[in-house]
Amino acid sequence: MIITGISEAIGNTPLLALQTTSCELFIKLEYLNPCGSMKDRMAASMLEDLLANPRFSSDDTVIESSSGNTASALSMLCAERGLKFKAIVDHHAAADKIRTIRAFAAEALFVGSPPGILSTALRDEEAQKQASKPGHFWTEQHNNPMNAAGYEKLAQELLSDLGGKLDMFVAAIGTGGSLCGTARTLKSKLPHLVAVGVEPVGSIIFGGNPAPYLQSGTGTPEGAEVGLVIDYDVIDNGVKVGDAEAFAMCRVLARRYGLLVGGSAGGAIFAALQAGVSAKRRTRIAVLACDSGTKYLDTIYNDEWLESQRLDLVQIEGSIESMLTPRTAGVQSKPSFGVEHDIAIEPSAKYIQEAQHQLKDKGVPDNEIEEIREIAGGDMRCLRRMLERKRFGEPNAYLRGFIELLGRRFSIDRRTYIPDPYPITLIRHLVSYLPVDSTLLEVGTGCGWIATTLACERPDLVIHAADIDPAALAVARQNAHDHGASITFHESYFADDVEMSTPDFLLAVLPYGGDAPDYSWRELERFIASRNR
Repeated sequence: MIITGISEAIGNTPLLALQTTSCELFIKLEYLNPCGSMKDRMAASMLEDLLANPRFSSDDTVIESSSGNTASALSMLCAERGLKFKAIVDHHAAADKIRTIRAFAAEALFVGSPPGILSTALRDEEAQKQASKPGHFWTEQHNNPMNAAGYEKLAQELLSDLGGKLDMFVAAIGTGGSLCGTARTLKSKLPHLVAVGVEPVGSIIFGGNPAPYLQSGTGTPEGAEVGLVIDYDVIDNGVKVGDAEAFAMCRVLARRYGLLVGGSAGGAIFAALQAGVSAKRRTRIAVLACDSGTKYLDTIYNDEWLESQRLDLVQIEGSIESMLTPRTAGVQSKPSFGVEHDIAIEPSAKYIQEAQHQLKDKGVPDNEIEEIREIAGGDMRCLRRMLERKRFGEPNAYLRGFIELLGRRFSIDRRTYIPDPYPITLIRHLVSYLPVDSTLLEVGTGCGWIATTLACERPDLVIHAADIDPAALAVARQNAHDHGASITFHESYFADDVEMSTPDFLLAVLPYGGDAPDYSWRELERFIASRNR
């Protein structure tokens, strides 16, 4: 991707699926924004709004009171536009954040006492004093509605990446922009979504006794005002997380997954894990990794510093480990959907190379081979089966045809082939694709693994499964019973004796090509024609 300015790189951050014992947890890696935090989004939004102010000129100075991340982001964006920026900071800010501000040729003006006490109120007082000078404009992040507006796109990214399927959104809360701005947009599409704000123990946003805390860039300390950006109407739950829990989460993430996140992100992810444990059913949760841990190598990730703060994390780290899915050494974990599938083990390099050669012999370009391999979830055995049985019609044919069968008006594509064993990718697409409370008919269910998985993962779905083989149906019924899955079974392919109204979605798992009977496909075509009338 070619860009013409660093601000164009803001957003579209990846979403990491983290394996836990209790929930589907997705971490939005906001620290991969160009200046290392989610604050890039709101800084761009506030600055664009300021630039639209007819009183502001290119010779004026932008002012902000910040613990570091907002100031860093504004420094970067002002440097891009050739504007002057002055950050009002205190000694609680991480040293690397101050270095970042100065690297962008911005000014860092300190207030408060050197020992490192959070001085939000003093910062704001100084910002107001500076803004009273001619040619100085304070973006005032705590009370600026463009702060929250900067996160609307983040919500849209979550909706797109998760297929509109999300039960809970968790984020650290300081100014409230990321939590409230994202939650407000999410709830416009998902009214039943639960929004959870996470602040440090000692912060006063959700009440409680005020006290000093070490987590940076989050919460509201004693003496500071809770800003107008915080909209309590969109927040369902407020949670407090201690410094020890937040920092322990950070260190576990680094050790287990190679994720280096800041303390506020650690607190939010810890709260999300606890919410998953407390939920009555398996819940899909998205949480923001606010900023990078590279700014806290001298503190959170420094054993001597932790000892100096009298923070013993060993027991807490062990508790966190128990909430995460055990991993086999040297093997990258893949999302689990509650039911074991006969998924091919990652084949050897020699086997993959052989399969790729077969694809090349069919005239498939290298870039399409890689795309197909990704779609198959790394399962080259499925691709080879497709080749051996001459069921390979064109690149991505089986997945694209699969999606085509999921529609209000059913369609059919004979190139479509869902290989057996089913790649986990197909299950994953179904789980995230189907809207809430949809009705699904799976035809040719066999032993019922797809239907059972969907019923376990998506209890909101109304699922019917049909197969002409009574022996297969008996196994399917037993599988569904063993896993507590609610499914209505029919001993039929598609004939009119499938007693149900037109389903919202149809999934056909049928033999195709070779010696497979055309009866199945004729029946499917007849069924679709009858339901489309």
